[in-house]
Amino acid sequence: MNWNLDLILNLLVLVFLIVAIFYAGILNYRLKKLRSNKDEVDMAIIRFDQAVSKADESISYLKDISGKSYNALLESIQKSQALRDELFFLLERGDELANKMEIQIRQTRKETTPQSQQQPIENSKFLEDSPEEDRIMRILKTSQEKEEAQIHIVQGAKKGTFKPNSKAEESLLDMLKAAR
Repeated sequence: MNWNLDLILNLLVLVFLIVAIFYAGILNYRLKKLRSNKDEVDMAIIRFDQAVSKADESISYLKDISGKSYNALLESIQKSQALRDELFFLLERGDELANKMEIQIRQTRKETTPQSQQQPIENSKFLEDSPEEDRIMRILKTSQEKEEAQIHIVQGAKKGTFKPNSKAEESLLDMLKAAR
């Protein structure tokens, strides 16, 4: 009986050893698979690191470019503000010159033309509607002043006696001749 019991115990140990060897083989296979996946994971980590480095470089490049763009924009804004101020100055100066021209036209009209010889502007074909005339006439303040200035310029131009006193009047006369 001892022999049977020893045999049964040996067979039982043999079965357990075979099962242990089988599980060891499965474990070995899974460890190899894990090691091969580790290489793939390492490669993925390396690629991720490279992508992060490129993104870092791109961010620093974008910061640099945005800083330069910001500075260029500020410079453009400052230049445009300076131009705006200069245009306001020129506009004010132009208004002053237009007012002086208006006063000179009135004085010249009073000196050279009696009231009885004045014609309404509708009878004159010298001036036609043009953008230049509109711009000039907007400078003059009232409709009476406009009519007086037109009559004076038309009569002076027809007679050939109108002589401009300034470059503004000369420019006005040239525009009126061009509108003819």
